[in-house]
Amino acid sequence: MDRSVKLSLLWVCIQSLFFGHSCEQTSEVEQNISPFTSLEVQREEVVYGTDSRQEYYELAEGSLIRQRVMRSSGILVRPDKVTTQGQRILLDDSTLGDAQGLCDDERFNQQPEPGHCSGTLIDDDLFLTAGHCVDDASDCQNTRIVFRSLYTAQGELYPTTVQDLYTCQELITRRNDQRGDYAVIRLDRAVTGGLEPAPLVESDEPLALGTSVTMVGGPNGIPLKIDSEGVVIASDPNRIEFQLSIDAFGGNSGSAIYNDQGEILGILVRGRPDYYFDANSGCRRVVQVNVNGEGFPSDDRGGETSIYSPHIRSDLCTSLPNSLPCLAVGEEIGGEEMGGDDMGGDDMGGDDMPLACADQQEEDDVMRQSVPISESTFVLYNFCDDATDWLQFNAESGELFDLETYAAPFDGINVTDE
Repeated sequence: MDRSVKLSLLWVCIQSLFFGHSCEQTSEVEQNISPFTSLEVQREEVVYGTDSRQEYYELAEGSLIRQRVMRSSGILVRPDKVTTQGQRILLDDSTLGDAQGLCDDERFNQQPEPGHCSGTLIDDDLFLTAGHCVDDASDCQNTRIVFRSLYTAQGELYPTTVQDLYTCQELITRRNDQRGDYAVIRLDRAVTGGLEPAPLVESDEPLALGTSVTMVGGPNGIPLKIDSEGVVIASDPNRIEFQLSIDAFGGNSGSAIYNDQGEILGILVRGRPDYYFDANSGCRRVVQVNVNGEGFPSDDRGGETSIYSPHIRSDLCTSLPNSLPCLAVGEEIGGEEMGGDDMGGDDMGGDDMPLACADQQEEDDVMRQSVPISESTFVLYNFCDDATDWLQFNAESGELFDLETYAAPFDGINVTDE
């Protein structure tokens, strides 16, 4: 999931505080709690209720979601994570536990974690994922898609072959701003070997609160997992975003969110940080979020954010009107883009938002463009042209940093002695 710091026209102050370290993003809901965002506070839960993630082989044989996992779901990996031996492909076997410093009794800690994002086949050669998973054309060329990264039995990985490995050839459409976080990429060839596209939902009606959903993806880059106990806890009436109570982790960015008919309702794009450090055990753990009887988080601090698939399709069909998702609904392409306020307030922007409002740190919309800042400095970021900017600062191992954010009007901040 997207671990960048996302703000809206803010002053940023960074201070080195004391030993300990955490640099993961809070959700939008968490950021709205206070104008001050501390890295220390960002140690939050990611499993809602009990951990309900399942393996492929645990699903009922013949079930629709089992077909979606085997035939339509993939993970994104870097080329150096893939080794070819004849027709077989082998993925890097570094374990989740080692990569994340997990306690030995944490689930899946011995599974390999070669991936960094997830996604779904939506046409013979089109793959849907999150926009922050593929930054640009160069990043596309450095991205591989592996289907059938899954367990067929306990401890037995599916024997992936070259038929399951594809390369990102081009970006068809991509956004990572106030209007969404998604990308549709073209694969280097049409799929074979029994792979098939998953359909996008036809209805563009906002999801009702309490709607049951299923997510398929590779949490933290491990083989595909399925959570069929997700619940919609907030829904944007403008049909751009919705929030879920679902067990999602970094690496689930781009994961498909399905309804009971096996249609893609949306894709996961961001959420709460994954782990906290257990000082008594000297390792990291997943902490549960308490939920009520309806599956809603008891702390009222929001959940995992997804982008509606009809919103994505509207953009895709402008570029590829003859693509399968567009032909399936027979919708008229064109018209005004969906907009309006989001669940949390002004972050999504409106039609009267200034179009030319770059700040002094531009271009900083992707990680490699990030601007270095030093301790005890204030920086003005203007986010009316994009939803995410990156910054960087030097840190020694064991340090904890405090990042404070202050909202400002579009005409800037008047600093006084008060």
